[in-house]
Amino acid sequence: MRKYLAATAVLSSALILAACSDGSGTSDETATPSATATATATETSSAVYDTVGACRAYFYGEGSLDSYVQAAAPSIANPLDDTTTGTVTSASQRLGAILPLVDDESAVYLEAIKAPFDQALEGTTGDPAAVTAAVDEYSDACETAGYAG
Repeated sequence: MRKYLAATAVLSSALILAACSDGSGTSDETATPSATATATATETSSAVYDTVGACRAYFYGEGSLDSYVQAAAPSIANPLDDTTTGTVTSASQRLGAILPLVDDESAVYLEAIKAPFDQALEGTTGDPAAVTAAVDEYSDACETAGYAG
């Protein structure tokens, strides 16, 4: 129980810090989403969440990260404006905040969910269907791992 409380505290702190970030970090424009996913997955060797825990952190509850991502996904279909930039930035940052806390397998799926938001933030439109497809793949992987959300 303490492990989950500590993990929840860490995740909450990371999400708060991500929400307060000015988003002025640099990005590697030459990195491909799969290369980024592999790099992130490699960096997450000391995961707080195993696969089932990561699935719970992403999918569980009405205010879940999944519900936020699904609500934000339509915003990437068009060039970002003052209204949509904040929503898309927040989705990307929330996904980025959970990545260091999850196991390698989950990190790959979460990077695939995050990639279309990052693409939109880089100035090109993203594909909401790509977000949906990535979420569906992650959901299937979670079910296979034993998560029954």
